[in-house]
Amino acid sequence: MNPASIFISIAAYREFDLPETLRSLFTMADDVSRLSVCICWQRGADESLGEWADNPRIQLIDVPYRESRGVCWARHRIQQEYRDERYFLQLDGHHRCVAGWDTQLVDMLEGLRDAGVTRPVLTTYLPAFDPGNDPAGRSQDLWLLGVDRFDDSGVLFMRPYIPVDSPESPVPTRFWSAHFSFSDGTLVRDVPIDPQGYFHGEEIGTCVRAWTSGYDFYSPHRTLLWHEYSRKGRRCHWDDHDNWMTRNGRALSRYARLVGLDGVPRENFGRYGLGRERSLADYERFAGVSFSKRHIEADTLAHLPPRRDHESSEDSQAEPSEVTRIAAPHQATPARSPGWTSEQLDGELVLYNPDSTRACYLNDTAALVWHLVDGARTTEDICTLLADAYAEVPDLASDIREVLVGLRAQNAIVY
Repeated sequence: MNPASIFISIAAYREFDLPETLRSLFTMADDVSRLSVCICWQRGADESLGEWADNPRIQLIDVPYRESRGVCWARHRIQQEYRDERYFLQLDGHHRCVAGWDTQLVDMLEGLRDAGVTRPVLTTYLPAFDPGNDPAGRSQDLWLLGVDRFDDSGVLFMRPYIPVDSPESPVPTRFWSAHFSFSDGTLVRDVPIDPQGYFHGEEIGTCVRAWTSGYDFYSPHRTLLWHEYSRKGRRCHWDDHDNWMTRNGRALSRYARLVGLDGVPRENFGRYGLGRERSLADYERFAGVSFSKRHIEADTLAHLPPRRDHESSEDSQAEPSEVTRIAAPHQATPARSPGWTSEQLDGELVLYNPDSTRACYLNDTAALVWHLVDGARTTEDICTLLADAYAEVPDLASDIREVLVGLRAQNAIVY
């Protein structure tokens, strides 16, 4: 076996772009001999890999799509074929790569190890590309991995952000992406994908399990791959399976019991549970989140560097960072940045900027704040207006300033 071998996991559901993804992986690699690709292809009878069907470096788990149980189940099946390859790369079936992606990923990971990171993981929400306009439709921005919100079910959602300055080395992140994760192969053994997961909850659940097992996350400081997000022309698992809501509900319940969401009693799920190197409380302190309270700290929303191990949450609250202090000053006047627009989607207000491909979902409080940001009202004006209307809500001013921190971090507002 190649000492720098890479086990590549691709869970693909009725994926029309899979052959082109494989073409990019193989033709852009420096050393094809190191690649071992395992695909759980949940496909229709009329779908084919074409020229890649008989490639000796591709192992195909061929599943009629009606028999699929979802992406976590598929990824778990793939991991049963892991044979102690040196590195592990988890992808989806719709990606493009730069030339030499394999060498650059290995060098980046080993550079982190040389710098003292014992168990590094490279992960992010990769920049977008358009399969119908490739390579011209590839985003030229670097995307790093940050937080978005707790959704109604209590799942902590991530989102990408574009740094103001170009980093010169991998950037620490609190979170983990399921569509791009590059690590030592030991991650497969230490943190196997839970086959009882479904879709939502997979990323944050795996993230917490990996971090408590001693793995640390970094976003690459150079773009080496792209990912397709639109689902245009795709059939998803929930489009074909009437029982998806039952599967999803069970998975969400399992996630809630894993992290103690809303204070529910936590359960030990054995090899699919939390690690033993660090605690859940350690992760919450590091990431600036609380699962029991569905709370996200301002520094996390603003994409500030994660808290160092020796810092406590009390220290952080007593000595807030300079960025947090100046992010939403009372007398400053926030204004909407050019190019942003809003749309009501499934009961939520969504802000998006088509030029930069950024988007964020606003809860009820954030939506009210957004409507009041007009370039004339100060932060204090906004706090006063909402405090008068919602006098029964405790500490509303703190929530408003936190919303403004998040909008500023997304570059949706300026002062």
